[in-house]
Amino acid sequence: MAPSLAPLLALAGHCFAGDFSPGTIDRHCFSAVYGGQHVRDVHVVTTDGRSVYEGETLYSVEGDQLALTYWSSIGGIGRGTATLKPGDWAFTMTMRASPAAASQALAIRWQWQGADSFVATGPSAPVTYRRIS
Repeated sequence: MAPSLAPLLALAGHCFAGDFSPGTIDRHCFSAVYGGQHVRDVHVVTTDGRSVYEGETLYSVEGDQLALTYWSSIGGIGRGTATLKPGDWAFTMTMRASPAAASQALAIRWQWQGADSFVATGPSAPVTYRRIS
């Protein structure tokens, strides 16, 4: 059975923000694309209100997997899959941070704390994201 985009579609029209460090904020905003056939997650990292990094993820059902494609403002690109269990979302991908960089495996987990916040863990310290709109 094909996975469902429903958990991601529930985020459409909402944004979440997390503090990487004092003055540095990562903001993710979600939208439905093509009538809900895909979900877009646009994120912007700002330091003292100035954009320092941006990226975009497109989530899609591909066969029996929930596929994701990520690209960034510095030329990075990644591809992988997502597993969305209630309260626990896991993302596994291969990421090239910039066009000249070697590909690296990357795993990120979002553990939901109710409908309005989640804790993201991965290669860096855990970050708590809260719904801001």
